[in-house]
Amino acid sequence: MKKQKIYFKDIPDKFATWTFIEKALYIKKFYGMRSEVNCNDIISLEHRLDMKKLVEATIKVISKYPPEGWKHKNGNSLGYAGVSLTMNPFFKDDTDPNYQSLGDKNNPHARYSYNDMSFHKNLKNTFFDCTGFRKLTPCAEESDLKPFLTKFKRPLIRSRIAAVIANWHDDRKETGGWHQDEIIFENVRINIPIVTDESFIFEIKGQPQHHLPVGNAYTFESHLLTHRVFPTISNNKQRIHLVLGMSPWFDYDPEEDSLTTNEFYGEMHPLDMVVNGYVHPDIGKKRD
Repeated sequence: MKKQKIYFKDIPDKFATWTFIEKALYIKKFYGMRSEVNCNDIISLEHRLDMKKLVEATIKVISKYPPEGWKHKNGNSLGYAGVSLTMNPFFKDDTDPNYQSLGDKNNPHARYSYNDMSFHKNLKNTFFDCTGFRKLTPCAEESDLKPFLTKFKRPLIRSRIAAVIANWHDDRKETGGWHQDEIIFENVRINIPIVTDESFIFEIKGQPQHHLPVGNAYTFESHLLTHRVFPTISNNKQRIHLVLGMSPWFDYDPEEDSLTTNEFYGEMHPLDMVVNGYVHPDIGKKRD
């Protein structure tokens, strides 16, 4: 398939990067692609990660850069916090790059899903421009996480160290927190537990609840599957995960500030890419 290139400078302000790609490349024709793996539940991934080093490096980052709460129109959330690992170098507002990936100051508290964009006239270089998060943040650049992050074979896009706080616990655990993420052809995610407690639950709507222990790495169809994380009891515990987003079908050229379709574009489902080791050499099946 002939490769196609998108320059960030050519994207009009009204479009998020992916919205522009959808229009320019007619990429929606691939959205019915089927995966070879089970897309209806969370997938535990084979991996060869040095979890001890990964945990130590992550804790070191949040010790220097304390997680900040999810941003919304009225302030910051008490229950979900984090530190950004990627940034948009042309972000719309003056948010510290180390915290750009944590919500949007224009949106009400309960409007945090991938498609809650109606509060913006222009989407380019906002929180909702997921593919626009194309550079490592200063805290990631200086951290011991950098060797792990730079081994990804696919470009990292909006990614963070995510912290759920267990002393945030109220009736919303019964009804709240449900959301979906960007379409998987834009953003395929890998989730790696760093610190946790059995009181924290991951849930896909209509599926059994899961506790995700340290030592594993996961992926799932986070666009089609409505999901949430919540603490079942109030205590002083935290759940800290790496939430890593990758652009599966495009390669990023930092010198040109451009995206080019890769060999998997329209050919392999993003979940199959993760499981088969085409996203990170130490995650999924080992490849030569």
